[in-house]
Amino acid sequence: MHITTVDERWIGGERHRFVSQVLECNGIGEGGRPAVTDVFAPGPDGRAIPEHDPVDLADYVRVGFDPDWLRPGHGRWAGAVGGRR
Repeated sequence: MHITTVDERWIGGERHRFVSQVLECNGIGEGGRPAVTDVFAPGPDGRAIPEHDPVDLADYVRVGFDPDWLRPGHGRWAGAVGGRR
């Protein structure tokens, strides 16, 4: 999970922290590097949006994960704390 901070206090705004990317590690890939899947990637505003289903989605569903959370419009971004996106 990657967290991004945007500081707009210098222009009279606020400081925001948000999830910008979520990666799933899938084992070892080429050259001994981790193989990853971008489950959530940065969207137009930098905030994470669904990109790909996790490779192990069936395992997650088996323990109670709702795959609809990975579909646009089903996350909690629109109802973020304080009404901010």
